[in-house]
Amino acid sequence: MVHENLSGTFHVSYGHRRGPVRIDSQNRWHFVWEGTGEHYFFNGTTAYFLMGWQDEKVIESSIERLHQWKINRMRVTVAGRTNLYYGEPIMDGPSWSPFNRPWQAWKGVHYLHILGRIGQRPRFGWRLD
Repeated sequence: MVHENLSGTFHVSYGHRRGPVRIDSQNRWHFVWEGTGEHYFFNGTTAYFLMGWQDEKVIESSIERLHQWKINRMRVTVAGRTNLYYGEPIMDGPSWSPFNRPWQAWKGVHYLHILGRIGQRPRFGWRLD
């Protein structure tokens, strides 16, 4: 086996993130952001068929609205299919469908990235090349 000596550099920049969530040492029933000591409150919702919207602005405005209400976790499906609406007044049409196919375009990957960061302030317009 041949061993090579390699060298290189990398640049680290401050990401303005609060860090991981940890158990509060003062109160074991609470959580805090490790980087700031700020208390973390889990406030989640379910928006399973959010990805069914064809217009990305509807998705963005929905995420932004939930963020304004301090929702920091969302549960969605990225490949859902249903023909049962459980009594909800839902209409399948050209602008929304319960038959999600996000793998056909970058749209699905783009929003998976955003949804993974929902606890942070979402910044729209990211490019995934």
